[in-house]
Amino acid sequence: STASQEIANQFMTTALGQSSTQFIRTEALFVIYEKLLAAGVRPLILKGLICRSLYPQPDLRLSCDEDLWIRKEDVLACDKVLRDNGYMAEDQVLLDHLDKVIDTAQELTYESDVLMLEMHLNPFGSNNSTRVQLNQLFAEAFQHVTSVEIEGHTIYTLDATWHYLFIFFHLYKHFISGGVGIRQVLDLLLYYEHYQDEIDFSFIEPLLNTFGAHTFHDALFTLGHERLGFSALPTAGFSGDLDPLLTDLIESGAYGNGSKAMMLSSTYIRARIQQKKTGIPSILTMLFPPVSHASYSYPWLIEKPWLLPIAWILRFFKFFTKTLPENHGLTSQTFERGKTRFALLEQLDLLDPSSHL
Repeated sequence: STASQEIANQFMTTALGQSSTQFIRTEALFVIYEKLLAAGVRPLILKGLICRSLYPQPDLRLSCDEDLWIRKEDVLACDKVLRDNGYMAEDQVLLDHLDKVIDTAQELTYESDVLMLEMHLNPFGSNNSTRVQLNQLFAEAFQHVTSVEIEGHTIYTLDATWHYLFIFFHLYKHFISGGVGIRQVLDLLLYYEHYQDEIDFSFIEPLLNTFGAHTFHDALFTLGHERLGFSALPTAGFSGDLDPLLTDLIESGAYGNGSKAMMLSSTYIRARIQQKKTGIPSILTMLFPPVSHASYSYPWLIEKPWLLPIAWILRFFKFFTKTLPENHGLTSQTFERGKTRFALLEQLDLLDPSSHL
């Protein structure tokens, strides 16, 4: 029909536009990365560019930003190179108090007119014990570095075993909190498919058990094998219903933020886990989080943690406005999404309060 053709044309126009934009961003990444290397800074590029190179048409695999991991001692040198080349720091409050946050801040974000960079310091964050443990696991990551050639550029990254671990645990972290898009699963499975002969699973398997992630990992492999066309994947031991997992991944969009309710549901999940652990009603945990959680929304708490009650008041009014009729039931949608995801996490054995992200 004419309507169907119009939709197809609009889709093609959008896809071509996004592909062109991604090509420009990738070229900008090559330029700034070469300048960082020339200045003696050797960040590791993770996920985005590396995974994109594995797709049949790389520029159709979009990245809203690029992840680089830098040594903590290289922060100021990296900051100078980026600023000298037109990048602006979005987290000036972190840079101004670098000595206080160097061991806790997850990343520093910089943006130019075409490219956003996340310069990771503690890639898994530090707002609970499991994330701290994940950072400790990767504490010696710079001893497991390799280089790859992408479009004629030498790129430094983690070796196959450690990069696979990083991709999986990054996915795991986001899945447990607010959800991930199906693209992250495709990244993981494509990376395994390409590097399986170099990945040491005798090293990875015990770590999956340590972090309570073995069932989840098996479910992703089973999903890839049975629903996503990765027929060469090894048989995994997951025999549960795949529909809830697949639905969650698709509804979460490309980046895990398909709707505002999906993004906000992470707060509900954390509160329910805290309720299981402490008995404190989840609504109280949502409205009155500790300073470690509240500082993500109110960065000024880093410098003035004693102002936490002010953040609680602001959070309460923010919550109140979301319950107003003009928000079209955002709060109820958030709670429903949270309940559905809570049941899914339970199915995947991801609800141990002692190891929850």
